[in-house]
Amino acid sequence: MKPKKTILCVDDNEQSLSIRKVLLETRGYRVLAFNNGEQALEAFRNGSVDLVLTDLMMPGVDGSRLIEEVKRL
Repeated sequence: MKPKKTILCVDDNEQSLSIRKVLLETRGYRVLAFNNGEQALEAFRNGSVDLVLTDLMMPGVDGSRLIEEVKRL
C-alpha cells in the first residue's frame, strides 16, 4: 500500500479549516490542521509534510511569513 501524503492546512477560520480537512481526508490524504501559524510551524519542523495549504491573512504568524519560514527550513 502506498503511504498517504501529508498536507499541513492552516486557517484561522475554524469552519473553513474543518471543511478543507474533511474534503482532503475523504480523498485519502493525511491532514494536519491548525488554526494559527505558530502551531503549524512547529508541526512542519517535526517533518513528514508533503504540502502546505495556508490562509494568508491570520493573526500572529500570517501565511506569507509561514511560507517564508517553511522555505527556509
